[in-house]
Amino acid sequence: MNTNPNIRVSYLVFTALALLLCSFSIAAQSAKHPLKLFGKNAEAYYSQADSIMERMSLEEKVAQCMMPMVVPSTDANAMKKWDFLIDGKMGGVLFRGGSAYDQLFMTNRMRARAKTPMMVAFDGEWGLAMRLKGTTRYPKSMLLGAIDDASLMREYGEVVAEEAKQMGIHVMFAPVLDVNTNPANPVIGIRSFGEVPQNVSRLGIAYSEGLEANGILSCAKHFPGHGDTHIDSHEALATVSADRQTLEETALLPFREYARAGMGSMMVGHLLVPSLSSTSFPASLNRDISTILLRDGLLFDGLLFTDALEMEGAKENKKINVALEAFRAGADVLLGSNTPLEDIITIANAVKRGEVQNNEVEDRCRRVLAFKIALGCMDRTALSSDRLLQRLHAKKAVQLSEKMHALGMTLVKNNNTLPLKPNDGKKIVLLVDGNESLMNDFARYIPRQLLSKKFLLSKTNAGEQIRKVSKQTSDRELLLLVLSGKRVENKEALESLQVKGKPLIVVMGTPYLLNALPLLSEKASAICVGYEDTSMACKAMVEAITGVAPFRGKLPVSIDILPVQTASYSSPLIKQ
Repeated sequence: MNTNPNIRVSYLVFTALALLLCSFSIAAQSAKHPLKLFGKNAEAYYSQADSIMERMSLEEKVAQCMMPMVVPSTDANAMKKWDFLIDGKMGGVLFRGGSAYDQLFMTNRMRARAKTPMMVAFDGEWGLAMRLKGTTRYPKSMLLGAIDDASLMREYGEVVAEEAKQMGIHVMFAPVLDVNTNPANPVIGIRSFGEVPQNVSRLGIAYSEGLEANGILSCAKHFPGHGDTHIDSHEALATVSADRQTLEETALLPFREYARAGMGSMMVGHLLVPSLSSTSFPASLNRDISTILLRDGLLFDGLLFTDALEMEGAKENKKINVALEAFRAGADVLLGSNTPLEDIITIANAVKRGEVQNNEVEDRCRRVLAFKIALGCMDRTALSSDRLLQRLHAKKAVQLSEKMHALGMTLVKNNNTLPLKPNDGKKIVLLVDGNESLMNDFARYIPRQLLSKKFLLSKTNAGEQIRKVSKQTSDRELLLLVLSGKRVENKEALESLQVKGKPLIVVMGTPYLLNALPLLSEKASAICVGYEDTSMACKAMVEAITGVAPFRGKLPVSIDILPVQTASYSSPLIKQ
């Protein structure tokens, strides 16, 4: 037996990966082809793609796999750059930021000018409002995880699809299928539906079905799972250190089920996963993960996007061309390269030198074109800008968002404190940690007869402010502490809070904030989680704590004072 440690490690990794692929292949055998959702048999779309490819050069075929990112703008310089990309025959574009009117203008210009119209993608995890001002703002995923209603998620997907079509968008980079099992995760957090893989899978697939049943391609991200990392892959290469079995049971499960359901596309993250590959390349540049695991193991036949190639997680190795390596790994669409024209030439030259097989270019281009045909990308009809923002902020959409916010409000702890009633004789002293707009929203929605005083805690003199709040809160008043964001800025000062009554803590951000305040959470008379710091979420929270509406959410992640909750509450009168 060979005792070389390097050979033994490689053998063990290969064996583990083979077992994983076997289990995935069995699970994925009933997978539907993603293109079936768009009306025709998959081969009909591929046949049309073949006829288009007959007129394409090698460079044009590679260009179909390029999707640069563009900030919408209609000034002369921006238009010159935009025309340059269109004439470069790029396969697609990801719009980010800017105004809805500018984006629509650029989309119409592309439709009229492009030899082969481009696929338009949008990164809208919480709707178009994630990038475009004036559009409907929906909740982030963790609030939706607190509702845990698949039928509502499907309806949500349908409404977002209608909005996307009005903007000429073909692909929505959502849902996030990352299972957030790491409370210290700096980038996923409330973008995840929660920590229970089956819930993440069910909700994400329901949303995807709503999108795709209405002609918009969903894109599950970030394969093979960004939920158990402590590094943001925008800033550095993040490592997923879990073993193979743990990954199969948690992070990989939603992606496996997404593939099995026949959904349309996935985005591969810039994640180093040692248990899935012995190489030092991230998943996005790693054939072991992008092709052998995802294509061959999960039998996934949808479109495969990289995460943005401009991110630091992709550029850890300065000696390689990331676009070329991502293509070699198996990506269909190379997203967000800063040098797309140069990368097209690099990949084409690699083909000419025999370093990349020509049939790989043919297969990728063919798949991209088939999906573009199925999604209606070839339609050159100009889209109307008449009353655009009114249409993207329709009454039906706003009502759906309000409904979701109301259903997601979650009561974690209650010792006969809630609901608050104006005739109970208790007045509220409002204390908000470092978020002035949040303080203003709460002050606006809390009934006047209930609100006594309000304080905004700042970093500069937090200790002095806490002493002032403690001194000015009487035993006839209830301190309502509101937290938001990803971290508690004034932890030490807040833990020193001394008031005569037990405080009510309201978290309008990640539930993990409670882990930073163990002493205060322990002595709190009630704790509620609203997940978001938006005005709509504030209104829903105030209505819940004042008894206008019940708390109906359930906690989708574990916190130190409470594990993940398994049942929704129909009453705000939980006792702990």
